[in-house]
Amino acid sequence: MPKDLSTDLKPPCHPERSEGSLKNMNSKITITKLLILYFAVRLFSYIFTPATPLWAQNPINTLVSFFILALSAYWIYRNDERGWYIVAAEIILGGAGGYLSIAGTSLRSCLLIVSLAIYFAQKLYRERKIFFTQLRTWHYLIFLLLIAGISAAACGFYHAHSTSAIIADLIPYFFFLYIFPLSDLYLSEKFREVGKQAIIATIFGNAILILLTQAGLSASIFALQDHYYHWYRDVALGKITGLNFHFYRLVLNEHLLLIPLTIYFIGDIIKNQANKINLLALSSLLFILANNLTRIYMVALAVGTLILFSTKNWKRWLAVSASAAIGFMIIFVATHTIASRGQSFGLEIFGLRLQSIASPQMEDSSLSRLLLLPKILEKIKSAPILGRGLGDTVTVYSPVFKTNITTPHFDWGYLEIWAEMGLVGLLAWITFIGYLLYYIIKNKHRYNKNIFAAILIGFMIINITSPALFHVFGILIFITLFSPLGLKQVYCAGGIILGPDKKIVLVNKFDNPTWWTPPKGKVEEDEDTLTAAKREIYEECGLKNLEYIKELGYFYTPARSKDKLVFKKMTLFLLKTTETKLVPQDPHNPIAAWFTVDEAMQKIRSEEFKNFISKIKHDLT
Repeated sequence: MPKDLSTDLKPPCHPERSEGSLKNMNSKITITKLLILYFAVRLFSYIFTPATPLWAQNPINTLVSFFILALSAYWIYRNDERGWYIVAAEIILGGAGGYLSIAGTSLRSCLLIVSLAIYFAQKLYRERKIFFTQLRTWHYLIFLLLIAGISAAACGFYHAHSTSAIIADLIPYFFFLYIFPLSDLYLSEKFREVGKQAIIATIFGNAILILLTQAGLSASIFALQDHYYHWYRDVALGKITGLNFHFYRLVLNEHLLLIPLTIYFIGDIIKNQANKINLLALSSLLFILANNLTRIYMVALAVGTLILFSTKNWKRWLAVSASAAIGFMIIFVATHTIASRGQSFGLEIFGLRLQSIASPQMEDSSLSRLLLLPKILEKIKSAPILGRGLGDTVTVYSPVFKTNITTPHFDWGYLEIWAEMGLVGLLAWITFIGYLLYYIIKNKHRYNKNIFAAILIGFMIINITSPALFHVFGILIFITLFSPLGLKQVYCAGGIILGPDKKIVLVNKFDNPTWWTPPKGKVEEDEDTLTAAKREIYEECGLKNLEYIKELGYFYTPARSKDKLVFKKMTLFLLKTTETKLVPQDPHNPIAAWFTVDEAMQKIRSEEFKNFISKIKHDLT
């Protein structure tokens, strides 16, 4: 992953502690452990299968799934971050597969219901007076999409669609609600770091899985319709298509993230000096793409890479994008040459895939998609405003099976939204995506604007022929883009000042007299955090005689600066003084007062400060 995922700015010259090689070593160890867990989950599901069309649910799978669900619920209830690590690990490491389930319901859906129920019950109880005042525009747009999804589900029931199909189409919309806990969790540096490492481990794991599957099929260790094939199709939720010369096209549903991640790493390598992890991750992604060969993915990657172009870095953009393109072709040719035992470089297959973009009748899969169009348009015409509801199906002639088939896969993303949710739902999605693009351009910092805009537009292109936007991973991309990821980072410092009677100082703003906080402010250029903290304390309290005790730590919080969102790192120090008279010098913070710690906890409205002080309360006695 990139060296600095949350910011474009280097910190001022304050003493930020860099763990250097030790941190890198710990990161590699964590990635290795997560990689082992990645394969452990898959091996477990291969031996102790969940319920599939061919296999009954193994009771051991149920027991393990229930234990994981209960442990996560317990930790989340106790406000222990580890509960959310389980949720994140299941999503990231679990990919789109149904490796674990309880009574036929995937563990992911169970975790969604239980984790959000506990989170919102606690959140609304603790912050019932201020919760709705903290909502931003994107929260309301998410609620709008959720309401549109529920309405489309009701419409699906009205049209007598399959209940299980309706629920399967509706559940992804509830993943939007993860934006609330994610906004809280993203303030934890440890959670962000583990999340990055899990993504890296998943990229490596997926590349290895594809390599082993391609090698096994090519060497006839595996065969179509054998046990591994059914596991790959029904448990890992993938697709295997045999092409010429012992080469197989391998697809997994989590490959929806393939192009957004590839665009991200190309953009980050353009922006920063490349490191081994970045290069290895990008190479792994290109290897996966060379075995996936989805046409719309290649188009989306090409467009996304063009959006990354900037006149300032055009030479580096050209070098990195050209290297990625050449690297992809080398990987594809090498893989196909080995699989075919030297009989073919695979260029004819690659050429056919590209030609079928313009001439879909050349290939059965692209012709199948073309034949779906008139059938989908008929459905849209029958209910253009409200749609026919979630869980709908379409019957069409399949050139692959040489007969009519009924499928829930429309293969045209935007038309599927229109057919199932109507023009009302389509406009809700367009409004949401338009605002997200506006948010990225307005708030994301410097070159991150290009990277995130490229990811969003690339993903929108994928949705032309894939159900990308309303897939679980599509929704998770959206809420990640709304997170503090990529915001400008601002460094701030302040102090918890102990007076002679063990009271501490709080200050408030002239424009919000009820907003009390410890004295703090922005770190200036060429200023270390302790110097900045003492300067801010003098400006806001008038205290000069300060005895340094220790650094208490730091926390992150989103904030607004000059009408833009920023990502603020707040470092706090414990200081002691014998002075009692407070004479604020800063007109923006005209009032300062002494409070006991308990009184201060009542006065402070910032949840981040409250949580921080509650953790270091023992230092204040």
